Amino acid sequence: MDLDFAIVIPPDEPLADLIVEQLAAARPEREMVVQSNLAEAASTQGERPLLLVLADPVEALARCLQGAESAGAALAAWKSGIAPLLTAARRLRRRIWLVDARAVASGDAATLALIAPGSGARANAEVPALPDAIYLVLAEALLARDAEAGRFAGEIAALRRGTGAALVDLPLCESALARYAGLAQETALLRDHIALHASTTLRETADANAQAEAAELTRLSAELAKIEEIVADRNLQKAKAEALQRRLDDIQIKAAQREFVLGGVLLADQAADRTEQERIRADGLEHELHRVYASRSWRITRPLRAVRSGRRG
Repeated sequence: MDLDFAIVIPPDEPLADLIVEQLAAARPEREMVVQSNLAEAASTQGERPLLLVLADPVEALARCLQGAESAGAALAAWKSGIAPLLTAARRLRRRIWLVDARAVASGDAATLALIAPGSGARANAEVPALPDAIYLVLAEALLARDAEAGRFAGEIAALRRGTGAALVDLPLCESALARYAGLAQETALLRDHIALHASTTLRETADANAQAEAAELTRLSAELAKIEEIVADRNLQKAKAEALQRRLDDIQIKAAQREFVLGGVLLADQAADRTEQERIRADGLEHELHRVYASRSWRITRPLRAVRSGRRG
């Protein structure tokens, strides 16, 4: 039975363009109505059945792991995206036809026959490869360990119609193991390379630091020698200044002594000159007296002086 589906493809589905091409080829006579939100499609498309094209949980979670910082962050991102979609799907269970996104994109005949019996869809279409095997194995392990994630995956499996290929099988596990072994070997080699590079870098850094320290030591030694030379020169200048000061003090003391002696001599000379001058003056007075006593006038006036002297007596 060829139903007039309204198609719902989540906005983060990387195979959306291939899915639309396959559905258009399978149902060329039908008008393509493609929406990205299941709840909006249910409210705007009346009672039309809803074809929900959804990626397998393992593949979807593996994609999240590829770009996440940690497995926990990837798991939380996948659950936060799928939870509201499944909430809407539970209410619309009777109207929903859930099919696997990769099966539609690759032109799986069984899946397309459910949607459009006798369709002329392209078979074996080239689709982007699955995420790395390691991410697929890790995604399956996370879905098995987390109860809520496992419940979500179980609901999707219960709603899905048509084929849903088992993404994690023995060949894939072997591939993941080989890939992991290769990565482990690459990691070991990279670790050795990093260790060698770090050792070389440390050695080069140590050599550079040693050279820099030696150059700095040489510069400091030269500066110290200059400073010591300046200090020695200043000490020499100080010693010369002190010697000159002592010599100047001695000269000043000797000059003061000479001045003192010279002053004494000058005073003695002055005293001698005064004595000599007084002697000469005394000799002159004595000579003058003798001259006066010997003069004629002194003899003539003797009687008068005697009379005058008698009167006074």
